Amino acid sequence: GMLKPFLEKVKSYDEVVNCYRITGNENIVMEVVLKNQKHLESFIDQLIVYGETKTQIVLSHVVKYGAIKPPSK
Repeated sequence: GMLKPFLEKVKSYDEVVNCYRITGNENIVMEVVLKNQKHLESFIDQLIVYGETKTQIVLSHVVKYGAIKPPSK
């Protein structure tokens, strides 16, 4: 498949802030920073050779955690 070549290529993209390999229906979740919609379209065009993409845009940051705390008893 295209997963291994993708995992190598993704390291070269300046737009990628974080990239996670995950379980479930999707294999990869990436956090990227892009200038505008045209930049997004161009970035997706580069990724599409590796497989189908699914795009979601963050509208706002609701909760930000610092250090992970153990659950209260």
